[in-house]
Amino acid sequence: MRKPATVIEKLPSIECKELGNKRGTYTLDLSFRLPQVPSAKISKGCVTFFHKSLHRGQLGDTQQFQFKPIKVGFGVKYVFVCHCGKPVAALYYHRGRLACRWCHHAIYASQTSSKRQRPVLQLSRLESLLGDKAYSRYKSVRARLERKLGHKVMLAKALRG
Repeated sequence: MRKPATVIEKLPSIECKELGNKRGTYTLDLSFRLPQVPSAKISKGCVTFFHKSLHRGQLGDTQQFQFKPIKVGFGVKYVFVCHCGKPVAALYYHRGRLACRWCHHAIYASQTSSKRQRPVLQLSRLESLLGDKAYSRYKSVRARLERKLGHKVMLAKALRG
């Protein structure tokens, strides 16, 4: 029997754009963003992540990733170069290490559901995005999305309960 695949939306992640300026040398506190990897040091085109120690009095593991600049229409975008060699925008924490989604063999939640189940997933994502109906600033966005996805919303509500 095959073990279930890891769903990427459930993994803690760090994106390259969250690290700020890629020039100079500085240290970042990531303890609130990624508790398992409390700090990162950025220097000379690479980032070193310092993992939490498993035992008192010992240093935790470290992982180093290079930055790769990619030219885009409005300038330069930086991405991580994973250990597998792929340039990726985000690294995911799973089983005590940071790596890209291919190295972790992770899939998206939509890949685990059937075509009939996807509207339920889409509805739950919309509800988490828009939150409670009391938010007046999202009223027009909510109305537009409900008009656009009306039949899917009705199908999802029927499938849900």
